[in-house]
Formats: sequence, structure tokens, C-alpha cells
Amino acid sequence: MAGVVPGVGTAKQATYPEVSDLGMYEDHPVEVFAAGAQPHPNQNRIAVVTAAFGDGIQLYIADGAETVNDVPESVYRITDDANGGVFEPRWKEGNRIEYVKDFVRYKLKIPPSYKKLDHKTVTENVLEENGGDST
Repeated sequence: MAGVVPGVGTAKQATYPEVSDLGMYEDHPVEVFAAGAQPHPNQNRIAVVTAAFGDGIQLYIADGAETVNDVPESVYRITDDANGGVFEPRWKEGNRIEYVKDFVRYKLKIPPSYKKLDHKTVTENVLEENGGDST
């Protein structure tokens, strides 16, 4: 077969997992389970930090919600290994979001397909940003 390289497959790119069981938050608006929320400026999705789904304070995307008063169609888990929590989610240009995880500021592109892409470290220690007080 022309154009096919033997032994080379087309692996499916990993995607962020959808939270399959929202438990007591099923059919509730984002504001009920969000400790912090940042709506996307022009897409129906909201960056949410919450501990509502277990494993500490993590970053999620509530998809299909324009405001915190909306019930999301789906919720995707973006982080899963934060020890000190995730805070300050901020949408940047396009599908990029910036957030603080364990006192390190990251920037990540989260396409509407929810395919996983590499993150970029923006600040190694947010306590040192803007002459911050580390005491």
C-alpha cells in the first residue's frame, strides 16, 4: 500500500477526562460547586477551581455554560495532581488559560476538543511575582 509506513500507527491523542459522576452537583449550576470561576470571554465554557469532585482543589472546565448560573453540559478535569491546590484561572488569548498550581503559574492551551497539549511554566514561584510578600 502506497503511503503507509509499516509498523507506524496513528495513536489517538489523549483528551482531558470528563467527570462522569457529578454526584450531588448533577443538574446544578456552576456557582453551586465552584470555589472560583472564570467564564471564557467568547465560548460557552467556564474555568472552575473546586474540591467538589474529590482529590483536593483542581482545575476543571464546565462546558456548555456561559455564566455561573448555567448548568454545564459536561465537566472536564484539567489538573489531577495539585498538592497545594489550583487557583486564579484566567482565560488569555483564544483557548489559552493561565492558572496557579502549587504556587507555580502555568499557561495551557485547552482546545474545544479537550485534547491534551503541553503546558508552559510562566512563573516558577508566584510568591515572588510583583515583589510579593513571601512572609
